[in-house]
Amino acid sequence: MQNYDAIIIGGGHNGLILGNYLVKAGLKTLIVERRLEVGGGLSTEEITIPGFLHNLHSYFHDTINVMPPFVDLDLEEFNARYYRPPVQAGIALKSGHAITMHTDLDKTCASIARVSKHDAEAYREMTENYESFMEAAVMPALYTRPHPPSNQLAILENSPEGLDFVRMGRLSPNDVLDEYFENEHVKALILHQLPIPRGIVPDYHGLGTVIPLAVSQVEHSQICLGGSHVLAHALWRSFFSNGGMAIGFSHVSKIVVENGEAKGVEILGGEKYQANKLVASA
Repeated sequence: MQNYDAIIIGGGHNGLILGNYLVKAGLKTLIVERRLEVGGGLSTEEITIPGFLHNLHSYFHDTINVMPPFVDLDLEEFNARYYRPPVQAGIALKSGHAITMHTDLDKTCASIARVSKHDAEAYREMTENYESFMEAAVMPALYTRPHPPSNQLAILENSPEGLDFVRMGRLSPNDVLDEYFENEHVKALILHQLPIPRGIVPDYHGLGTVIPLAVSQVEHSQICLGGSHVLAHALWRSFFSNGGMAIGFSHVSKIVVENGEAKGVEILGGEKYQANKLVASA
């Protein structure tokens, strides 16, 4: 039986990021991947004609600019480079027109104004009110140890935006949209960012705050040059350059548990790998 400090089941982007941090911390780490290649949803393939690559799952990487792993793992040095398209999102209408979101707020509002001047003004107001608040108070909190709820509330109560953010936190995304916007097409354009990639349903109470988040941060979405799989390659190279190890075509059939603790994995075929410190699936 081969011994490791840590074993990670699955080589998707979360598993690769975890593996990178573990090897940088000095742990002998093994990633066990069922497929022949890593990356999971970071899938870029030729599915139409030779030479044309398509992202089959993960395509826009929003908030990549504030994600600690991108800097901590020096992924640009491993060829992960990004481009922010000037047109970020859009929906086509039966009338033959479209509503589009741009990196330029004026262009976004001009597009929305074609169907609703009221909603164009509301969109501008929400963006201008919440963009700096989100960047200063919300986005950093995504990657830090959480504060106690009482401390979070005290921080949010320091500004009008924070107080309104607390109020929205009791509402559903639909409630917030109905409060600020009138046109159903505009609402649909904003709502489409919730199910994919965030998995949020619009009538779920307690998540109304995702609306100002989506509106004020949507123009920061970026695509990986060369396809999303390039990010997987960068994470892979970083992992190996720091001493990480991996095996492919290896389906984990069992997590070995002793005295209530995970001690390793067994793959189809019966081969076992021991983990002295942890077994994880990210």
